[in-house]
Amino acid sequence: MTVEVDAIRTDNRERILVVDDSETNLLLLTSILQLDGYEIETVQSGPEALQEAWDRLPDLVLLDIMMPEMSGLEVCRILKSDARTSDVPIIFLTALGDVPDRVAGLEVGGDDYIAKPFHPDELRARIRAALRTKQARDQLRRERESLASQAVTDPLTGVYNRRMLETRLTEEVTRSRRYGHRLTCLMLDLDHFKRINDQHGHPTGDAMLRQFAILTQSCLRGSDVLARYGGEEFVILVTETGLEGATTTAEKVRRTIEDHCFQGSEGQALRMTTSIGVAELLSEETPEKVLARADKALYEAKRTGRNRVVCA
Repeated sequence: MTVEVDAIRTDNRERILVVDDSETNLLLLTSILQLDGYEIETVQSGPEALQEAWDRLPDLVLLDIMMPEMSGLEVCRILKSDARTSDVPIIFLTALGDVPDRVAGLEVGGDDYIAKPFHPDELRARIRAALRTKQARDQLRRERESLASQAVTDPLTGVYNRRMLETRLTEEVTRSRRYGHRLTCLMLDLDHFKRINDQHGHPTGDAMLRQFAILTQSCLRGSDVLARYGGEEFVILVTETGLEGATTTAEKVRRTIEDHCFQGSEGQALRMTTSIGVAELLSEETPEKVLARADKALYEAKRTGRNRVVCA
């Protein structure tokens, strides 16, 4: 049995999955909860509950323990062991005197229980409490993820920062040694970038850096690593690629930047070029050494006219 509900989830409606083999119970629960503005999905068996939870990821599950084919305890155990649904709160629906079932439900990961027959006000209160707890956990998780991201990414451009570059470069050098893969380092510098800041202001300079990072990333493979080294300097680690292939990548980036019409913070159309130094990792070379050789090649590219690629 399925109660008709909105097919598309809205931003401000929390979704509750109700699982009970009794059509009467489903109708009762739905009539109560829809009055509070929740989006309700209903199913009558354990396998249906699992599929619905994985497909539509509810904010909360109301789960009957005693069901044919698969018990609510087994449904809960599976949902809590799956990374996609482990954080979804589960409230068990139990008979008034079934203390062992309540204990078993909490032991397999259930968050709360409501004894049948229940009072609508108690049902609403327990649901609100479970959803508040979930919201707090979700907010904490988002904050942790944000902090973790800030630790390894450049806040302006969104690419790796210098600290993460050093970590990834060490990892890639180690992998190159172990598996015999080639590794090439590209050092990039935006030509005459100080002039852009002086003439158009730092907001436009920031906008140029963001666009530069996006354009450069579009020229790379998923396995390549782009990082902001500092100021207007960037580094690309071209993995499993030697000097010839990496030079082709560098030229692709250079042409893309040269051909693009950048947009300043006030909408002005601006042009920009980049100089690139290329160095392939040599036998027994340290991460610092290959980076230094790429930097030296970059200096040569700028010294000899800019908007060019020079190999170490």
